[in-house]
Amino acid sequence: MRYAVIQDEVCVNIVVAGETFAAEMGFVEIPDAYGIGDIYRDGSWQKA
Repeated sequence: MRYAVIQDEVCVNIVVAGETFAAEMGFVEIPDAYGIGDIYRDGSWQKA
């Protein structure tokens, strides 16, 4: 599954990982329509 690395509410990297590892690292599941540079705020995605 694809997960986002978030810094200051911005996706800075995308990682393919298992659910357990992603949860341990604090990664956020990312929908297909979003990518690096998009905003993740209060549990919602927004295009940059």
